[in-house]
Amino acid sequence: EDKQIIAEFYSCIINDKGEVCDLAGNKIPCCGNSKRREPMKVWKARTAKEITAAIFEEWEHSSELTTVSHASYIGREVQRAEHC
Repeated sequence: EDKQIIAEFYSCIINDKGEVCDLAGNKIPCCGNSKRREPMKVWKARTAKEITAAIFEEWEHSSELTTVSHASYIGREVQRAEHC
């Protein structure tokens, strides 16, 4: 059985109070019995290289990932997932 790495993208905004909200402006709770949000995009791949290529080279919104630290974080997490 081939293992798959699955990455999900969720978008959010920060309101005037500094709270993390969904795109409709509803506060996203950090704990408790909150309703599961649906991801805006899902990627599935066999390797960390495949999934990062899909995110950074093929996704039409990849230019919105604006910081090197965020891209580095994604790379580290999918590398960890590959070895689980």
